[in-house]
Amino acid sequence: MLNSSERETNESLLRKSRSGSLFQTDNSWSIKKQELENSLKTLSMEKQDLLFRKESVEKMRSKALRITQKDASIEELRMLLEISHEQSKDYSNALTFERKSKQEMEEYLQSVKNRYDELEKFNKSLSTRISNKDKHISYCVSDLYKLKSKIEKIGNSAISTNIQMEIEGIIEKLSTDDYFNFEEKKTLKTPTKSAGKSFNFGDSNISNMSMSSNTESNAKLTEEISSLRRQLQETQELYHIVSEQLRERNDKGIRYDEEISVLRNKLQEARREYDTLTSQLVKQSTDRDFQHKNLLIEIEELKKKRNEQEIEVKKLETNYKTNISELETSLSTSRERFLQLLEDKSKLESDSLQMRAEKKELINQLQIKEMKINELSASIQGLSQELGLLKKHLNLDDVDIGQLRNLSQKTQNLEEQLEQAKQALSASKSREELMMQEIDDLSEKLEIYESCPTINSESVLKQLSQQISSIILSKDKAFAIDPKIKSLLKQVFGENCVRLMDNYEEIVKSVHQDKNQLKDRLLYEIELRAQCLIETQKSFDMILEYKGRDKDIENKRKQITEELKHIEKQISIEESAQNMYKVDSPTQNKQRNDFKLKDEVENLKGENEKLKSDINSYEKEQSQLNEELNKSTILIEQLKKKISKAMVNVNKDDLVGFLQCEAAALEETLTGNQNYFGNESFAEL
Repeated sequence: MLNSSERETNESLLRKSRSGSLFQTDNSWSIKKQELENSLKTLSMEKQDLLFRKESVEKMRSKALRITQKDASIEELRMLLEISHEQSKDYSNALTFERKSKQEMEEYLQSVKNRYDELEKFNKSLSTRISNKDKHISYCVSDLYKLKSKIEKIGNSAISTNIQMEIEGIIEKLSTDDYFNFEEKKTLKTPTKSAGKSFNFGDSNISNMSMSSNTESNAKLTEEISSLRRQLQETQELYHIVSEQLRERNDKGIRYDEEISVLRNKLQEARREYDTLTSQLVKQSTDRDFQHKNLLIEIEELKKKRNEQEIEVKKLETNYKTNISELETSLSTSRERFLQLLEDKSKLESDSLQMRAEKKELINQLQIKEMKINELSASIQGLSQELGLLKKHLNLDDVDIGQLRNLSQKTQNLEEQLEQAKQALSASKSREELMMQEIDDLSEKLEIYESCPTINSESVLKQLSQQISSIILSKDKAFAIDPKIKSLLKQVFGENCVRLMDNYEEIVKSVHQDKNQLKDRLLYEIELRAQCLIETQKSFDMILEYKGRDKDIENKRKQITEELKHIEKQISIEESAQNMYKVDSPTQNKQRNDFKLKDEVENLKGENEKLKSDINSYEKEQSQLNEELNKSTILIEQLKKKISKAMVNVNKDDLVGFLQCEAAALEETLTGNQNYFGNESFAEL
């Protein structure tokens, strides 16, 4: 018979099977399976995103190579470096996300393994329970066989036969349900009929004696058999339920084993890929570390060279500034002297014109007075003739006395006029004497001039220039010039300074041409600077559109706009200066008959030659700087090629460090170029 505790356990198992508590684990497994599928989908999506990013990076690399083939500017390279820096950040974030997802998957697989181990333990516990129940059922069957044998021993009544038939039916049902092994069935075989017959057909006396006692025991046996039937039915139901659950769990376990094997294979493949990638990264990192070190050494050497070049450029700028300041001071002094000379020249011209006008007036007055004297002499002769005639006619009548009186009055008037004419003649004679003295002086000067030797050596010219400069610079204006110096001055400058004006006009033309060439060069360089600034401004606008707001870039853009405004002002000033210079053209100077001393002309020639030499040296230095810039561009292209080769499967930290170094070097070059082509240098030029 079964115990009460075993009955309670069986009833509780039935209730659990009916309520479906055992299937909760299955639901949790299905949920976890869905989560795994979702995680695999997310991983596939991330893989597609990474492939898309990889394609975009390859496109950017191809664009970068095209730009390097087309001699990309430094600012475009800087933009590419910034973009690559941002992409490296995106890749680092994506790699961190992938690592986190891999860690989550590993944790999830570990949890699945733990759950699988728990289920295996639970299945083992159920199998032990089922084996115990099978043993219990086998014991029950053995007890039934024993009861059957006892009933056969009791007698061959109808009740015993019915009980035996029911027991055989129960045993057949149990044998069909496979609760115990075939060997146990062999051991639990029913006894033979011959044995039963020999037992039944014993002594009739013994059977009759025991019939009375067996009637009471049969009632008890029927009750026990009914209870056993009930227990057997319950055990059969439990067995069917447990067998179905075990089959379902075995099927699910097989499925989970297959899924786990697939996941294990995927994990092994991922680990293999990860190991290969790590090995490749280690190899490439060693090679790239060596390359990066070489590149850093080259960059440091280039930085040193650029610093030396900047120092030399600053020295040259200081020299140019000092030279330009000296030239400006000398030009200002020469302009002041030139203006003073022009004023003196205008004064001398006005004085000479006044003297000429006075001479012309005196000559005209002399001619008029000579004409008057001739007229008066003719009138006196006529009057004398008339007086002679009057004396002849003294014996005329008194009628003619009035006429004589009138004639006497006329004679008196004529005498007064003669006296006035005599006074005028005396004054004119005094003036003629003065003019004759001047003519004599001029003749003496001409004789001295003709007697003086001609100028054939530069030493004489130097002496003359020194004497003239000493006379000009002397504060005492009351000085006397030797006639020899005057004659030499006439030989040098000619009368009215014609030779000096011709030489001066030629020198002024050459100076103006040189100045115009210098101004054209300055304007060309300023326009080039403006074009460079406009291109940088466009590149900064592109960077701002790509990145958004950035304070450093906005400040640099403001500086560039200020520089452009300054350059526009400078161009307007240069154009206005050219227009003003056009007003004071050499043709107008011809009309004014400008003249200048030889010393000033020589000073201007020397200053012009200095400017030409400075410009030639500046052009040479500029050509050297352009060659060095070309070398630096070639080195940058080589570095780009090395970077493009090293960009395949590069280590993130090394790549970020290298890009930062490259960005710093490019910023230093840009700042150096800005310092070299700064506002102050252009303003001073």
